[in-house]
Amino acid sequence: MRPVSGPHDSVDEHRDSVDAQASGSGSADRVAPGSGQKSRASILVRGSSWQVLAQVAPLVVNLVLTPFVITRLGVTAYGFFVLTSMLTQFLSQFDGGIGRSAQRFFMLYAGRNDPVAATRLLVSLLLLVLGVSMLTLGTAIVLAPSIMVFFHAPPDLFADAVLLLRVLSVIVAIALARNLFASVLYSHQRFAITSGTLLLGYLVYAVGIVVVLNAGMGLAGLAYVFIAQQAVGTMTIVPSACRHLSRRGIGFISRSELREFLGFTWKVQISGLLGALTFQGVTMIVGRMVPAQLAYFAPGATFAQQLRMLPNNAMVPIQTMLGRAIGHKGAAAAVEDYAAIQRMWVPAVCGWVAVGAPTAYFGVNNWLPLGGVLPGLVAGTLLCAHLFAMLQSVLLQWAMLLGRPSYEVWAQALNAVLTLILSPLFIRGVGAFGVALALLAGQLTAFLYLATATRRLPVRVPSVFSVVPLGRMLLAAALSFACGYGMDRLLAAGSPKHGALALLACALAAVPAAVFYVGTTIGIARVRDLIRRRKAGSG
Repeated sequence: MRPVSGPHDSVDEHRDSVDAQASGSGSADRVAPGSGQKSRASILVRGSSWQVLAQVAPLVVNLVLTPFVITRLGVTAYGFFVLTSMLTQFLSQFDGGIGRSAQRFFMLYAGRNDPVAATRLLVSLLLLVLGVSMLTLGTAIVLAPSIMVFFHAPPDLFADAVLLLRVLSVIVAIALARNLFASVLYSHQRFAITSGTLLLGYLVYAVGIVVVLNAGMGLAGLAYVFIAQQAVGTMTIVPSACRHLSRRGIGFISRSELREFLGFTWKVQISGLLGALTFQGVTMIVGRMVPAQLAYFAPGATFAQQLRMLPNNAMVPIQTMLGRAIGHKGAAAAVEDYAAIQRMWVPAVCGWVAVGAPTAYFGVNNWLPLGGVLPGLVAGTLLCAHLFAMLQSVLLQWAMLLGRPSYEVWAQALNAVLTLILSPLFIRGVGAFGVALALLAGQLTAFLYLATATRRLPVRVPSVFSVVPLGRMLLAAALSFACGYGMDRLLAAGSPKHGALALLACALAAVPAAVFYVGTTIGIARVRDLIRRRKAGSG
């Protein structure tokens, strides 16, 4: 594996001169005219739109089908369906960090136009995934009967529950391997193939669920549906990715390259586990210390997490653009690409939170028939906390591509330790809302750490502070709050008082604030241009 900085870097020349590029011209989001390449903005919009579509479609399918599944399966069987799904998904987290690490290397190789190296890495990682899967998911397959005994599966569901757990374990192992091929497609900006495959898979899932449950096949029928869904995805993604590989690369990476890769992956694994530990840990703390408030805390926390995930769909296209740029021309020359992407990303997420946090407060409180303001307060506060993580997302991608995953590890560790220490203390004063405040403090601390620690990167990049539109954020937040308050009063006096329509009404009330922010930061004409390009298929 070549050094990630590329053969033409002169790091010392650029270390102290990068900040000057932060204030480049507004055309920095475009490549040179006549180059035949698309603008960075259009690539980002195109890739993000496919990612968002792939995320929203499963949510819609689950919202529509969940009541049907519960009715057909029964509450007990549905509970074991959820249990087996959660267990296998939890085990899939222990992939050794291979998945995320592979994306980084594939994108660098794509930038260098080196399909031989990409193929050699893919073959080697497939063998690694097989070993990891045999250790983790293979254990679940062998111990499936004992696991179902532990969870007191009733006799009439026992055999089907064991079958479903074993099938899901095999499917997760296959998915881990298939995701390596998907990473190859991502590295070549083939977002439509992966997202389209996911949509097709969910169509198979939706139709299959209706057919097998109407036929009375129960949990065993669900297992067969999952097999069909994964078969469709595998048969579509793997051949598509092979077009970007080379037969000359069939083989294994060297021992030194393997050591380099594994030295990267274990840090990625720890970072991912720390993030999961923080979110799951605070939920357990609420359940332990103030169990009566868990039903109020959990929906608000989940809603904020979903709002965070929508803009995060841009991370794969962003990582692809940065990785290809670094692989093609070296890290120092790719700083221009970083600065242009950051100028698009930071104002976008700032506006998302400025408009979204007040909307989440009023929307969640009107959506849920729980009474009080705690769910909305948790949702709005946690969305503000997530802003600090989103602001540094591009910087973390840059550090990862430069082979420095330790920055993310330390940031996640600081966030986890501070959040888990402060949560019990704050709960004693303000109940479950204290956990939201603890998460806010943890994310802010991690943000400040990254802002200072990453100055030691071998190739420095412009600071995030230089592109935060603070004044327009505050004005948009105030306008969003005023509009949300007005809609809240209207809903209190009329109908609907609760439910999805009330949530939608609060979201529509925030449109003036969103228009104001977009008009004063990005520009309405620029947005229209991007939409036009997206519809025309040029982006």
